[in-house]
Amino acid sequence: LLNGQERYSDGLAMALIKSKPTLERTRSGERSRSASAAAPRVVIAAHSREASGVLRLWDVPLEDSSKDRRVEPFQTEYLPKPLSSVSFNPTHPTQLLCNASPDAVRIYDYATPSMPHDDLSEGPFPSQGSWLISFYPPFVRPSALRKPILAAAWIALGRAILVLLADGQWGIW
Repeated sequence: LLNGQERYSDGLAMALIKSKPTLERTRSGERSRSASAAAPRVVIAAHSREASGVLRLWDVPLEDSSKDRRVEPFQTEYLPKPLSSVSFNPTHPTQLLCNASPDAVRIYDYATPSMPHDDLSEGPFPSQGSWLISFYPPFVRPSALRKPILAAAWIALGRAILVLLADGQWGIW
């Protein structure tokens, strides 16, 4: 039960986060796997047209005993325009591909803080993530307008982005 939205989401993406067991050294110097790995969880990203556009992220534990508990978003990003789609990077699950169609494609990392670490913040993630980069389509010749982006998707295991433009042209960033 996700809390914090006034309206229905226009798009949704989910990523399964499995923590890897850590290697620890025993007294004899041998490496052993620690059984104290954290429980798996799902990070959910949803965007909606609330205000001028909103991106919200929830951290939902999968092995929680209280299934009726409402989950509050751990990050809320207010946008200048609504997004048309979001998707998690298949290799780096903290990175989101945000299609801010028709203008740009942007990458948001919820685990990279936009401000220096604050001693008062709690939880596994910073209170606010950061925008890593924006990609803009080429200009329509001979004008000052950019070609509209219709769709964008991760390719090459999250190392590149494929975009389809309104005139049928495609590109890879």
